[in-house]
Amino acid sequence: MKLTYEELEQQVKDLTQQLEERPEIEFHPMYKFQHLLPYIDDPTPENTFRLGQEYEYYGQTASAIGYYHKCAERTSDDLLAYESLLRMSICFREQRDRKAHEKNNLLMAVALKPERPEAYFLLSLVYERMAHEDNAEKWWDSYTYACIGESVANNQRAISDTKIEPLLTDIDYYGPHFFKFQQAVTLWWVGRCDDSREIFQELLKRKDYPENVEELIKNNLSNLTKNKGRKQGL
Repeated sequence: MKLTYEELEQQVKDLTQQLEERPEIEFHPMYKFQHLLPYIDDPTPENTFRLGQEYEYYGQTASAIGYYHKCAERTSDDLLAYESLLRMSICFREQRDRKAHEKNNLLMAVALKPERPEAYFLLSLVYERMAHEDNAEKWWDSYTYACIGESVANNQRAISDTKIEPLLTDIDYYGPHFFKFQQAVTLWWVGRCDDSREIFQELLKRKDYPENVEELIKNNLSNLTKNKGRKQGL
């Protein structure tokens, strides 16, 4: 038998009173997705991407992946599809232990837009984590993608008549010099310590890294100079 409106209203009042009487119970309100109605009214790839962003912002990465995937499949804008694949890989990274899915989305992004550097950067980071966790041979993969990415990024800058269209979102890629940092780290782990030390010395002179990266450069160079071993600071 269905409850009447009055009975449902009374249940809500009773539950509200119970919550007020038990302050130890923390109430978690539902998220209010601002882009949900625009998506329902007009499910264009652009609105699909924005809704994916909002789900990702609230930590709902599974739902975000679904919307990014839908956007990548339906859009005719290769750059938007490319960025959707990047964001899917970042969501898989947040879920942890999803490195295969993370890597595959980045490889698809490279295949779609091989002239852009962001996917190479994220691939270098993926292989770095894989090397740290379970497969030391992946250090060479991380180094290789750092070298390719640097070359791609520098070629973009060299072509003066080509304007690099920015992405809609931040993926923590700040420029070609970040590939140099990746190269310095990975070279140490594959045994090319002199090369690694030389690059870190060059990077120490730069002033365009975030503070946390500058600190890593100083610590890594200090450990390399003192020959303290690979696991200290790298």
